[in-house]
Amino acid sequence: MSFKEGSDAYKRKDYKTAFKLWKPLAEQGNDDVTRPRYLYQI
Repeated sequence: MSFKEGSDAYKRKDYKTAFKLWKPLAEQGNDDVTRPRYLYQI
């Protein structure tokens, strides 16, 4: 699981998959995922 995989899913408008991939990264404090622009988009 990676940020890029979540980003690709988001671009395909597969928000459920993007959330599923990004949530564990956010819980680990990943800076790419915790930026407000991503969190407010999902």
